[in-house]
Amino acid sequence: MYGYVVPDKPNMYVKDYDMFRAYYCGLCKTLGKTGNQFTRFATSYDGAFLSALAHAATNTSPKIKPEACVLNPFKKRPVVMSDELSKRVADAVILLARYKADDDKRDRDKKSFAARVVLYNRYKSAARRMPVSDGVMKEAFKRLARLESENSRDLDALADCFSSALAAAVKEVVGEDFYTDNVNSLCYNLGRWVYFTDAVDDLDQDFEKHRFNPFITEGFESKALFLEKKRGDAEFLINSSYNKVVAAYNNMIVETAEGVLSNTIYLGMPLSAERVLSGGNKSKYPRI
Repeated sequence: MYGYVVPDKPNMYVKDYDMFRAYYCGLCKTLGKTGNQFTRFATSYDGAFLSALAHAATNTSPKIKPEACVLNPFKKRPVVMSDELSKRVADAVILLARYKADDDKRDRDKKSFAARVVLYNRYKSAARRMPVSDGVMKEAFKRLARLESENSRDLDALADCFSSALAAAVKEVVGEDFYTDNVNSLCYNLGRWVYFTDAVDDLDQDFEKHRFNPFITEGFESKALFLEKKRGDAEFLINSSYNKVVAAYNNMIVETAEGVLSNTIYLGMPLSAERVLSGGNKSKYPRI
């Protein structure tokens, strides 16, 4: 997805770090098995988090097995083995990646063409297996494109596009029986948090390339000046969404992947937001 939902590695227990990496590597291998080697590039920290969340929401203990990595064939690491739940997570990650690539195309991002070509066949199979999510995402991103073309400043409506897409994907991944009000609230508000965080992070690039950004209004000069004058407004939007994520998570009974999820939600997300609100760069996040 966007690269903000990451754990706080320095403050992560070794067992939880190993578990997070197992979800990450498991997603990578599942994408390779259900698509081709190029679809592995859709692997992300956000996707690993969604895998952990899906296993927690359904109280499914993953099967873990030491396996070699394609990038390091001589060293085996714990990997979450592919199962039906993992395959649905991979489908959701592909759908989100494809529609993000379509959105990037509208923003004239040159990388979007390669992403759309690589994901085309895998997207088709994911859409067949998760038709409801695909339909919701198609309408949500179409609505987002319309709002952007109208230069809308309705922040709730803009954020709702990605939030509803993410919530729909997780609902179809875990199934109706496990998609509780708390899981819905967590996913929907996580989508809002990602949207606002990404918008602040991309201010300079969007301004330079004349792309839509809900925080770029008349008189905008730079991200640094925006944060100097209006950090409080952006911080309120980001933190209000984050607080709802935490409230929903606190009301969930989490037995699977608790350490991974708690570290990411309680420590990793605030760290990501603070980096962005301080003018930092997400590319400087520690590698897993």
